[in-house]
Amino acid sequence: MWSALDLGTRSFVQFAISLVLARVLSPTDFGIYAIMMIFISVSLVLIDGGFSAAIIQKKEISLEEQTAVFWYNTLASFIIAFAIFLLASLVADGLGYPVLRPVLTAIAIAVPIMAVGTVPSAMLQRSLRFDLVARAGLLATVSGGIAVIFTAVNGAGVWCFVFQSLTTAMVNTVAVWVLAGWRPLLRPHFRSARQLAGFGSLIALSGLLEVAYAHGSSLIIGKLHGARDLGFYNRAQSLQILPANILAAIVTRVALPVFSAKSQDHEALRRGVRMAQGVVMLINLPLMAALATMPDLVIKVLYGPKWLVAAPVLSILALGGILFPLHAVNLQLMLAQGRSDLYLKVEIAKKVVGIAFVAVGSMFGITGLAIGQTLFAYVAFFINAGAAGRMIDYNPLAQLRDLASLIMLTSAMVAVLLLLRPLLAYGDTANLAILTIAGGGFFVCTAVVLGVGHTHELIRITPFRSVLPRLRKE
Repeated sequence: MWSALDLGTRSFVQFAISLVLARVLSPTDFGIYAIMMIFISVSLVLIDGGFSAAIIQKKEISLEEQTAVFWYNTLASFIIAFAIFLLASLVADGLGYPVLRPVLTAIAIAVPIMAVGTVPSAMLQRSLRFDLVARAGLLATVSGGIAVIFTAVNGAGVWCFVFQSLTTAMVNTVAVWVLAGWRPLLRPHFRSARQLAGFGSLIALSGLLEVAYAHGSSLIIGKLHGARDLGFYNRAQSLQILPANILAAIVTRVALPVFSAKSQDHEALRRGVRMAQGVVMLINLPLMAALATMPDLVIKVLYGPKWLVAAPVLSILALGGILFPLHAVNLQLMLAQGRSDLYLKVEIAKKVVGIAFVAVGSMFGITGLAIGQTLFAYVAFFINAGAAGRMIDYNPLAQLRDLASLIMLTSAMVAVLLLLRPLLAYGDTANLAILTIAGGGFFVCTAVVLGVGHTHELIRITPFRSVLPRLRKE
């Protein structure tokens, strides 16, 4: 519950911030920001080296091992920051945006700051203190939000994202250190981390592949089509990925420690996977279907008319985001079984296929890229679920069959939206509100009354669990 509250609240705050920034900044500013995020994402993977997941997954871990990871992260962060400093000019010249040179140099400062907070954060998650992780994350997000809005409104342009990154990194690191109460030994014991390195290095390689694939398209768009088109694609992708990322992050935080505890009981794991997928898809599937059905209304109301170019991209990407949480569940199952080697092999196989889709799609602009990403999302599901499903005898088709009733209900909700929309003529904001209430109300009421999928399980883990018995009696 704390993971859901943490990620939900932080994502809501970040979403609210993005709405303000969309009215103040230009698509080109957001394109530059998308390029900055490549370096931030790569840095996060490299400074962690997969050690956080190894710390959480290992049954017992000594202070010497924790200290070794801390000093590795710190040393790696300074090397990475220096590398970003050296690459800044090359990237700026190659993409034709001189502002990237000072921006990337400044963003490199955040890397060591983020690094020193990774081990305390991992220890909080290992001990299931998600409430403390939530406090630190929310404080950092709000602080970064205040910094970015203040600087953007006062004309900082793309530099507002630099202030946001630095503020967020500093506040989060200080908060986790205070809340975790964790301190490293002064002397590093690098040999102690050898066992963790074997597990973590494979995860790190997998993470690098994911970042290269996910953000490599930003470089392609920026180079072939310019930062403006990249800005449109970035806003559409950010809006589509928001709910899926929240759900996937919750699964990642909760599923790994829970699945790891049940790693020897395949029947219990199969039940856990089935329930996890059913619960997250109850939220994700109708949201993605709604975004795919009325993207123009969503874009105009949330971002403003100047962003309408992103509407077709949003619709296509939403179709690809339907199965996104299922990827997270299957991947966490592999890690819980200690199969980081299989995890890496799966990531390599997916990225080889994904690169082909991205390369071909990018030739046809941002819409073509969106189509390529969506097609690949379905191929990736069968790769992930095929590899993970063999461990617990739960293949991809069986996973989809368990979602059949939910898919049928979502299709009915889409039909309601399509039939109702032509009848509305009250303005974009009012129309979106009516469609959201009508579609959402139809979905929720039908799911609760008919007990579709894991509806009752979802209600029992929410603050609305006390309502369920009354609904049944009525």
